[in-house]
Amino acid sequence: MSLGLANAEVGTIQHLSDIAQRARRAGAIFHIDAAQAVGRIPFALETSGCDLLSMSAHKLGGPAGIGALYVRPGCPLTGQLSAVLKR
Repeated sequence: MSLGLANAEVGTIQHLSDIAQRARRAGAIFHIDAAQAVGRIPFALETSGCDLLSMSAHKLGGPAGIGALYVRPGCPLTGQLSAVLKR
């Protein structure tokens, strides 16, 4: 499940903890797209409940085309190339 933390066009900000709890109960991996929010609104990764979080450098004054992905320790991800090589 993927959710944008904030929407720049309409100004909505999601309440993540409730959504994260529901995603976890359903067995989903929860991703937050924080590109519009990081550096602009208060945000605590520890209480967000997310498994994955992505952000863009250019939104923080960095170069375009560079981003970061946070992966919660223990999150069950398998790289696509790893899955192909195991066949």
